[in-house]
Amino acid sequence: MPYYPKSQISPNQKTNGKELILASSGEPYKGDYYKLSNGEKFTGKNPEDGPNFKLIPIPPNSPLSDYNTPSDPFESEGISPLVAEQDKNFYRATINKNYFDNDNSFIQRKAPVKSFTLPTEKDYKLGIFKRYFCKKNNELKYFEVNKETYNLLNSKNSSIAFDLYSVIELMWYLKGEKNQVFTLNKRLSESIEKKKKWYGFSQHFKEKFTQYYQLNPVQTNLYTSGGEFITPDGKEYVGYYHIHPEKGAMVGAVHTKRKHDLLTSIKPSSPQIDPTSQPQPTPQQPTPPPSMGGGYSGGGGGY
Repeated sequence: MPYYPKSQISPNQKTNGKELILASSGEPYKGDYYKLSNGEKFTGKNPEDGPNFKLIPIPPNSPLSDYNTPSDPFESEGISPLVAEQDKNFYRATINKNYFDNDNSFIQRKAPVKSFTLPTEKDYKLGIFKRYFCKKNNELKYFEVNKETYNLLNSKNSSIAFDLYSVIELMWYLKGEKNQVFTLNKRLSESIEKKKKWYGFSQHFKEKFTQYYQLNPVQTNLYTSGGEFITPDGKEYVGYYHIHPEKGAMVGAVHTKRKHDLLTSIKPSSPQIDPTSQPQPTPQQPTPPPSMGGGYSGGGGGY
């Protein structure tokens, strides 16, 4: 930081947490600060009371403009002592972090903002695409970011508050049977929740696991010369037809809003056998029992 003579420094200023935020992270700041003659403000009572972090005004109409900082930002009713202590440690680590580059000049970093990645035509052809999500390390709140923000945080780029946030990428299915798509996307979000310990992440979607879902396209300009479908009145259908992904085969080359008949597939029946055309077996004569041989003959002569 450049040297400023004391005549250009207004030390021992105070803020109640409703006016200024840390430029590096966007966190509301309460406590001592000093002001330079050019209007810039820094944490600490004076430049010697370091490290000193740049402060900026809370933007107008920001939710932070109504921020109410208690005497200790992490002492409030209903918070367990363990959670409060963990949050205090995170807060202290944050405000004491050294955000200076090699030449000791201050690095103004940005916080990630909510953004959405929409599937492209190529993604729909593949049937799947990547979405990117972010959370603040000391909160169980999740929001979607774009690929650029994900890459900056994931690569620990110095232009963004990478040490305060975590990011993940999530594969998201777009096509297929609707119930199956719902189940796959839900299971993938639950897997992230378990592996990364992002508790409640799957509830972030509010059961909208078929978001961006696309039905399979209608197959059009198909033709049958017969033997495949029958109409609702039982007649064999010959002509153009199309296949709707939910309704099935329908009359007409393309799908329209006008009412048109469903077609029922003709199931091939089992071949019928004409008993009169089959050779009849010749009746067999009973086989006589085998002969038992000659009878007993007694000899005898007269006396």
